[in-house]
Amino acid sequence: MSAQRQNRADPPGGEPIRDEEWVRVPAVVDVNGDKIVTLHDERGRPETRLLAELMLEAFVGPRPSGHVVHFKDGNRLNCQLTNLEWVAAPATRDQTARARAIATRERADAMRRTLEGRPHSDSALLVAEDRLR
Repeated sequence: MSAQRQNRADPPGGEPIRDEEWVRVPAVVDVNGDKIVTLHDERGRPETRLLAELMLEAFVGPRPSGHVVHFKDGNRLNCQLTNLEWVAAPATRDQTARARAIATRERADAMRRTLEGRPHSDSALLVAEDRLR
């Protein structure tokens, strides 16, 4: 559905008083290309949420820790329940960089262990070999 309807005179959580008082609110798409909805709590404070997240929370269950919304067909505007699922969040760039740094440190430690007690010329050959990898 591309729009919501809300009644200006309805009490929060109540049934609509009259159908003619409903106002059509256009769908909103944020800068990331996701459909968003602004909800208001009982005190009137707004909270903006992704429509896809609301759909999954309502019909599938709360978001598991470390998971994000995945659109099966890749279309971020298609918020049909059959197109949505929770998936584990992909590794961020910081985690990827950290993993690379750890692997490099482990290779360097392994090289240092193999060089213990060898003449210096052997270490230069091993460094050159490592650069070719």
